[in-house]
Amino acid sequence: MLPRHALAASTLLTSAPADPPPSRGHLLLETSLVSGAALVILAGVARLGPTWPGSWLAPSAVLLAAALLPTLLQRRSLAQLGLRHSRDLASSLVWFALTALVVLAGVVLALSTLHYLRLQPPLVPNVPRAQWPPWLAFQLLYVAPAEELFFRGYLTTNLLHLCAPLFPARAGWQRWAAIAGSAAAFTLAHVAVSGAALSALTFLPGLILGWLFVRTRCLLAPVLLHAFANAAWAWAPCLASGWSVP
Repeated sequence: MLPRHALAASTLLTSAPADPPPSRGHLLLETSLVSGAALVILAGVARLGPTWPGSWLAPSAVLLAAALLPTLLQRRSLAQLGLRHSRDLASSLVWFALTALVVLAGVVLALSTLHYLRLQPPLVPNVPRAQWPPWLAFQLLYVAPAEELFFRGYLTTNLLHLCAPLFPARAGWQRWAAIAGSAAAFTLAHVAVSGAALSALTFLPGLILGWLFVRTRCLLAPVLLHAFANAAWAWAPCLASGWSVP
């Protein structure tokens, strides 16, 4: 008979990997070093400025490497990162659609509040109208998958293992502790890259994306939602200004 905390932890990872999880001490050290190094490198890349030739590609490349290299070096299954076929594609798409409505409402509320307070919205890209199709493709196929692979696939999965003994009889608390931890790292990365304190607003979508990943155990819905949120955040000011962009 398994102890209660082991049963609770097993419910978090509905598709158990073939490989046994690493020791928590080793996993804590690895996760701390990898996350810290990734944040430092992201901040360094941001300081190079947008004129640096690799400014568009480097941040996502750093996150892809941070998620994949330790996983491959430790010979862990890529399925642990959410790189698996969704067991129920229709369910993933339904959850994406429902959360997209919530995110869209949140974007409208956030932009309206910032406008009322006469504050400049952070992280709004200046995308000319003619360049929207390639920009959207870049978000969907590169930026969103890279960020979700690291912050949800790698970091949230590791935190789920690490939080299990903290709340041995509270599976829900374990989940939300892991989700909040990954959302905090997600926020720190955006603040470090943008240099704007208002980028802390990304904590809320980080919570939603983390919850969606834990709910579906697949990166499909979080990637779609992330790309949708980025597009909505960039598109709303353009519509409000009548597409008065360069």
